[in-house]
Amino acid sequence: MTTINFEQIEAKKTLKFVCSDCGKKKQRIIKESQTMNPYNKNEKGIIKTKEDVTKSVEDELFERCMKFEKEPFCSSCKLYIEY
Repeated sequence: MTTINFEQIEAKKTLKFVCSDCGKKKQRIIKESQTMNPYNKNEKGIIKTKEDVTKSVEDELFERCMKFEKEPFCSSCKLYIEY
């Protein structure tokens, strides 16, 4: 059986913040990635180009960063709040 390795396009951003619950200075690295493969298609059903995948990854990373920046919690405070 052969193995096919698809090229992975990834982006990451480091966010530095003060936890709104405990007040400690923290940082969080948010990563987003997609692979270049024949199943990665756009809305029209056409296989995405490298530029399309890169734009898509950057857009998803931006959305995740904006969502996190609305309410920045450190991981220990987030676990405490959820339980």
